[in-house]
Amino acid sequence: MLKYFDEIAPFIFNDRCHPVAPWADQENVLGLSYEQIIGDQGREVQLETSRRIVEFCEIERPPQPELILNQLIGQQTFTLSSGRTSWEACWNAEIEARFTALGGTRLNERFG
Repeated sequence: MLKYFDEIAPFIFNDRCHPVAPWADQENVLGLSYEQIIGDQGREVQLETSRRIVEFCEIERPPQPELILNQLIGQQTFTLSSGRTSWEACWNAEIEARFTALGGTRLNERFG
């Protein structure tokens, strides 16, 4: 994993993450986390997040937003792993040090 991280992380951080980070400071941006959307912080946070998305996009609020979540979240995806990836399974102190050196910790703090 360390070899893979060393090969791909500089590209991801330098070419993809850092250049787009300033968008978070723009007025017309709604900041959300994957965990809020997927429901890791509980159903109420998930429903509130969906409400925030609807309001932000200025679309009509659906009569039963929980039905939309039930239809979208947790459905089978066609990802390589067929599910969520467990980053903890392949993370270690060396990768954490490289992640920090590449600015990953700063990005995480900035985006919550």
